[in-house]
Amino acid sequence: MDLFATKLWASAGRSAPRDFFDLVEFIRRGYSLEKAFSILLAIFKTIGKSHLLRLDSLRNDFLSGSAESFLGDREACEILRSAAEKVSLDRVFKSRIKIDTAPFGSGA
Repeated sequence: MDLFATKLWASAGRSAPRDFFDLVEFIRRGYSLEKAFSILLAIFKTIGKSHLLRLDSLRNDFLSGSAESFLGDREACEILRSAAEKVSLDRVFKSRIKIDTAPFGSGA
């Protein structure tokens, strides 16, 4: 799930079709877009919630179907739109996901 969340974050910051097709594959395999958002919020609580605005913009792009001309794949865009419809930012903000923020290699 953390790989899906990381791929979601990367997709919010660049426009590479491969990233979006990877997201579609995660969704096809049953991963939750909303849970990926929740994991990212848990990560960014240590940095600030303003980062979630970029993800909300990405979610809105999925909802609008604007990626279809970019991806050239109607089915992939429909999968992204359908998954984005299930994302409740209220639930994301209320999620209780906790992450270990110990630095890698700290021995903590």
